[in-house]
Amino acid sequence: ILVIAQPGTVVQASHLPAEPEFSPAPDNVAFEYFNARFISATQVRVSWESLAETDISAFNLYRSVTLDGPQSLVNPIPIPATGLGGGAVYQYDDASANSSHIYFYWLYALIAPNNTLFRLDLPPAIAATPRILLPMVFRKP
Repeated sequence: ILVIAQPGTVVQASHLPAEPEFSPAPDNVAFEYFNARFISATQVRVSWESLAETDISAFNLYRSVTLDGPQSLVNPIPIPATGLGGGAVYQYDDASANSSHIYFYWLYALIAPNNTLFRLDLPPAIAATPRILLPMVFRKP
């Protein structure tokens, strides 16, 4: 995945940051999609669908304004897992966003019975407001 953040700047989404430093999740969860999009100037909807969830008690979302910058927890309380061994569809509206920024979101799972936090093996979801850059054309006198 490539994202143009500023004119002339390209961000490679395969370089996942290490924060927060938790182990990758075991193979007890599978996903159909994980994405993010602005639904208003101040709100990003993060959504995902799991195909299988085993021993997942809840999810946490982390966000950063840069791909390799510090991540901060988005949701004040964990998002309860509802797949119960199967799959489920989830969404969370981040109301602390600003459409003048690009945001990178990562999904983490709390694994039962100890609620150990694991980063899921997914590329980050990216929320950005589309921008059209047009060339400047000058007419010679």
